[in-house]
Amino acid sequence: MQSALKNKKVLSAVVILFLVCAFSPLLIVSMLSVNGLAALQGDPDDSEMKDGLDFLNYYLVSAQKESIDVVNLLIYDTYRTNNFMDEDKKISKRTIEKSARDFIYETEESSTCTDSEGKSYECTSTSRNVYSLEHMLSTIPMPEGDNTRDIEDLRTYYNGFLIALKESDRYNGGGSPGGGSGGSGLFPPSSWRPVEKEYKWPADGYYTITSPMGTRVNPVTGAPEEFHAGTDIATPIGVPVHAPRDGVITFADYTDTGGNIVSIDYQDGYTTRFLHLSKIQVKVGDKVTKGTVVALSGNTGRLTTGAHLHYEIRKNNIPLDPLSFYLP
Repeated sequence: MQSALKNKKVLSAVVILFLVCAFSPLLIVSMLSVNGLAALQGDPDDSEMKDGLDFLNYYLVSAQKESIDVVNLLIYDTYRTNNFMDEDKKISKRTIEKSARDFIYETEESSTCTDSEGKSYECTSTSRNVYSLEHMLSTIPMPEGDNTRDIEDLRTYYNGFLIALKESDRYNGGGSPGGGSGGSGLFPPSSWRPVEKEYKWPADGYYTITSPMGTRVNPVTGAPEEFHAGTDIATPIGVPVHAPRDGVITFADYTDTGGNIVSIDYQDGYTTRFLHLSKIQVKVGDKVTKGTVVALSGNTGRLTTGAHLHYEIRKNNIPLDPLSFYLP
C-alpha cells in the first residue's frame, strides 16, 4: 500500500500472511483465522468456527443482524485490534457481536402525540441509526496521516474474501452463491463486457469467465475449497495477451505448475500475473506500455485442464478480484 498503513502493526501480519500464501494458496483461507481475523484459542464460544471462512461468515451474519455494512465492520475491527501479534488479543463471536453493536446508536425526538380520546400530549420517539465508518474509526487509535487509500485497499481485500465465502458451502449470509447465473458477480452474463479504465482487458474479444477468483474444488487435483487467486478467461491457444498498464516485467519463465508465466510490476504496489501461456514475448527488465503484447495464451503447466488465460491482480502480493477492476 502506498502509505504502507504507517502503523506497521495494523497490517504487518496480513502482509506476512499473504507472502506465505503466495507460495501456498491452500493456506490462504485457513490462515485467515490466525492473523487479521484472529486466532482460535479454545474459546468455547467459537467451538464451531474452524477457519477464516467461518470467521467471515460470522462477521456477515452479525452485520446483517444489525443491518450494517459487513466490510465496514471488518475494516473497523482490523484497526481496532491492530496488535495482531499479541496472543492475548483474539476475536471471538462475542467481540464480533460487540463491534457490530458499536455501530448502532439511538436518538430521541420530541413530538406531539394523540391519545385514543383525541387529546394531544408531548411524547418522544426513538430512532435507530448507524454510525459511518469514518465516525467509528475516529473512536479508536489510527495511524497518522491520510489513511484513505489504505482503507480502500482493505475494502477491496475483504470484498475478495467475501466472494470466496459466498462460493463455499458454509455461506449463511442469504442470497445465492455463484454457479453461473451471474447474480453473485462471479460469472458475468454472456453479454458482459469489461469497462476499461485504468486497466486494459488482457484478451481482446474474449470475455467468458470459466473460473473466478475464490475457493473452488481444484479441477486437476480435486482438492476441496482450494483458493483460486485469479480469474480464468476462456481463450484458445495463441490469443495475444496485453499488458493492462504501463509497467516492468519482473518474471518471464516456465514453472512446473503454472507453465509459462509473465509478471508485470506497476511500481505502485500493484502487479499482474498471467499463467499457462503458450509463448512469452518479453524478458525480465523490459518496460512495457499499456496494450503491449507480452505473451500468447496457452495450456502449459501441470495445473491446467485446457486452454485459457489465468489472470491475477495483486496489491502488495495480496490477490484482488480482477473483475472488480472492470466494473462500470
